[in-house]
Amino acid sequence: MRVYFVYSISEMGIKIFDFIKAEDITKVFETLEKSNEIAIKVIELPEKLSFLASAFEPTLKQEEVIEILDNLSIGLKHGVRLNEAIQDVIEDTTNPNVKKILLKIDTQINAGETLSSAFTEYEKYFSQIVINLVKIGEETGGLDEVLENSANFLKKIALLKQKIKKSMIYPSVAVGLMLVVIAAWMLLVVPQLVGFFKDMDMELPPLTQFLIVSSDFINEYILHIIGVSISFIILIRLLYTQSKLFKLLMSKLFLRVPVASVMIKSFNIAFISEYLKVGISSGLTLYEALMLVNQSLSNPIYKSEMIKSVDGLKSGLSFSETLRDAHLFTKFTVRMVKMGETNGVLERQLTILSDSYYKQVDDLSNTIPKVIQPMVTLVAGGLMAVIMIGLMGPIYDLISEM
Repeated sequence: MRVYFVYSISEMGIKIFDFIKAEDITKVFETLEKSNEIAIKVIELPEKLSFLASAFEPTLKQEEVIEILDNLSIGLKHGVRLNEAIQDVIEDTTNPNVKKILLKIDTQINAGETLSSAFTEYEKYFSQIVINLVKIGEETGGLDEVLENSANFLKKIALLKQKIKKSMIYPSVAVGLMLVVIAAWMLLVVPQLVGFFKDMDMELPPLTQFLIVSSDFINEYILHIIGVSISFIILIRLLYTQSKLFKLLMSKLFLRVPVASVMIKSFNIAFISEYLKVGISSGLTLYEALMLVNQSLSNPIYKSEMIKSVDGLKSGLSFSETLRDAHLFTKFTVRMVKMGETNGVLERQLTILSDSYYKQVDDLSNTIPKVIQPMVTLVAGGLMAVIMIGLMGPIYDLISEM
């Protein structure tokens, strides 16, 4: 398969720069013809540069996906046809990646494909639940509402993740600054005092000797320490993303950490509740919605429990019974789901659960920095006190003997 760099113009008059994989140049022109594009220049890339096709593949951010769904929903609600709504978004956006992807989607729509089918090619941006919901909207005639629900769902989950990341910024920065300050003392201050102690030929206490040895070690191996630290962080990151077993073990570990476990449980309950609510409100059965939840969860422990819930529904258990047996969901969650199943208002109960745990995540994200601050201050102060005692103690003894 060869790779070609193509400069073309769409039927809307938009200039397009793209890479196309094809068997030969004839296939390239056939592809452009199907897309209603006029080729201005086509250049075959050498095999060594074929990686550019993947490197320059257009990407979408989460907020861009949300904006696309929102704009399409608004257009459809005002009676605009789907292909016209897509063209309106293309004309309004200044983002070249959005233009490029929507032009391809528009071409597929004009060729008779459905929107859900066109989204499938970009599944990593338009998640599986969005694709499935769009498919249901196409079948039921409620595509505008489904697109709005999908956009709102992605907004809510994106905000949840942002709040969690925000709550971790202060602790990370505070710990980092603490380590930098201590390292600066060990690298700059301690060596200066060591020379003074040697000149005075003083007998040093164990704590001071320990600080001197530590300072010498840090000064000699500082580059090695930084290299090993960075390598360790990269290794942990790779293991977490590539090894299912390691990710499972880390997830179990975090669920045992007091504050982290509350945050993880609240986030996953909010995510699952919101996901199920959107799915059911869009026409999915509980079973179908649970299947989609299972595909979208990133936490392996909750993912495993959702699989058990699906199996439980197959064997005749109620959803609340499967949650109760999981021991990962609060009694409040189980009780609310049971009330929803008993009274036929599961969607409403899921909305209450989603809002409740969304607020809990919000509160935690605001509280964690306030809790961490005095702890970091206490630890940093304690370490600095140890250093000061170790360094100033001998000097105080020397002065007192004079």
